[in-house]
Amino acid sequence: MIKTIMRGVFNMNYSNRPSGSSGSNGRCNSSCDLNKTEMSCNHNNYCMNRCKCCCSNGATGPTGPKGATGPTGPTGPTGATGLIGSTGPTGPTGATGLIGSTGPTGPTGATGLIGSTGPTGPTGADGVAGATGPTGPTGADGVAGATGPTGPTGANGITGATGPTGATGTIINPVIGFAANNTGDSFAINLLTPTIIPLPDEHNLSPDITVNGASTVFTVNETGLYRISYYVNVVTADSFASQILINGSEYIPSIVDIGGNINSTSTEVFVSLAAGDTISLALLGEPTTLDLSTGSGAVLVIQQIGL
Repeated sequence: MIKTIMRGVFNMNYSNRPSGSSGSNGRCNSSCDLNKTEMSCNHNNYCMNRCKCCCSNGATGPTGPKGATGPTGPTGPTGATGLIGSTGPTGPTGATGLIGSTGPTGPTGATGLIGSTGPTGPTGADGVAGATGPTGPTGADGVAGATGPTGPTGANGITGATGPTGATGTIINPVIGFAANNTGDSFAINLLTPTIIPLPDEHNLSPDITVNGASTVFTVNETGLYRISYYVNVVTADSFASQILINGSEYIPSIVDIGGNINSTSTEVFVSLAAGDTISLALLGEPTTLDLSTGSGAVLVIQQIGL
């Protein structure tokens, strides 16, 4: 009951006043909605300080004159930068500017890699022939070629005139001598003095070869080139040497010295002799006695082969 009486009091109509204003008795000019106050009201509905009264509104009055513009407030802080807008369309190309002065030459760049060889170009037209150069030196003779096949025999030529008769030639009678010892004689030899072997058997001598009485020295009586050969056979092998003596001196190319025990020696030499030169066959060696073979003990051949 008490709440009903109080709500009736609060809903009483009074003349409108601005929100928060109070009458002489401190009440709002209309009943207040106790649930919508800015500052709390007392239970007697007195406006304590800005009681926001929710009274029923009257008719709106005419608009009052515009008040004077208040002073400009201070500039507020700069707002955050907005998002970048989309790029606008490209403008028209401007006029070409003047050519600037040439700048200094820059440093030479590094040499680039060699490019691949391009395709061969077409062959150019032949140039005008140059003047003939001087003749070069003659080259070395080349290797002789192989002999070609024999050509056919030519026709016989005309017989030439008979030439003059030549001078009469000199006829040389052959000068030859052969002598042997085939009776098996024995001979003592030594190292110091050559022992001359007598060759008394089977003499076959030209008139221009003569022999002494002991058949040890043979003399040629015509100057010329001679071939002299000999051989010696002994019964028992022994160490000995054989040689030809010319004018009593050993002829070195004719020496045969094997240096061991042997049964035979032989050789031939070519020597130029003058008329009157002598030839002998001799043996020498360690002191011993040599027995010549019977039948072919020792042989000497002297033969002129040229002038």
